[in-house]
Amino acid sequence: MLKKNSIEEMFTPQIAIAPGADNRENISASQMGLTFFISHVDGMKLISHSGSQNGFLSHIYLAPSQNMAYVAAYNTAGETRTLDRELKEYIIENIFTTEE
Repeated sequence: MLKKNSIEEMFTPQIAIAPGADNRENISASQMGLTFFISHVDGMKLISHSGSQNGFLSHIYLAPSQNMAYVAAYNTAGETRTLDRELKEYIIENIFTTEE
């Protein structure tokens, strides 16, 4: 178990990521915390991390102001990147609300 202040430190920006690195117009001010990415999508703060290797893909997206999270972990045999991106974007745009 982590202490609350340890989690807060993990989610605190440590370094900025180059503008436009996310290739999406509605993402601004992407930063890196300790192991987690921190971004603002249409004004909503998202904390995320993802990973993949041959045959596996995973994501976690936290929307702290909404007390919501999106976690996906699945086996994949190849061309699932488009489906994965579309699912993530749908959840962020339609399930996570943008009110803070």
